[in-house]
Amino acid sequence: MRTLLQIFRDTKEVLCEYDYYIHTQKRILHLTNSEIKIPHLMGMQYLGKPNQFTGDFGAYAIKKQRVTIESVEKLVRKYYKTEEKQRRMLEMIHRKLDNLAELGEMFSSYSYDQPSIGIWRI
Repeated sequence: MRTLLQIFRDTKEVLCEYDYYIHTQKRILHLTNSEIKIPHLMGMQYLGKPNQFTGDFGAYAIKKQRVTIESVEKLVRKYYKTEEKQRRMLEMIHRKLDNLAELGEMFSSYSYDQPSIGIWRI
């Protein structure tokens, strides 16, 4: 099993290579070559207090291995009381972590001349 740090580094390699514009129904997300958005993509916003592990502190906590897969599970158990909610949150976080491995393949298949797709690489 991969560690959070390995997932973080792999995702950083993909996202920090280019700037991406992702068009959603409500807004346009501009993913610059910044690592502070990676914890959000990893689902860290659902751990601890609201947004405790996102942004700069989330990136720092992952890089210094203050947050690990094991601590993710402990934090979910601590902050979500019912077993059903704990199970759903852990499933969602693990799905996000598993899907990040496919970012490179997904982004490499898009190009500038496909505006209907919704992702552009600059």
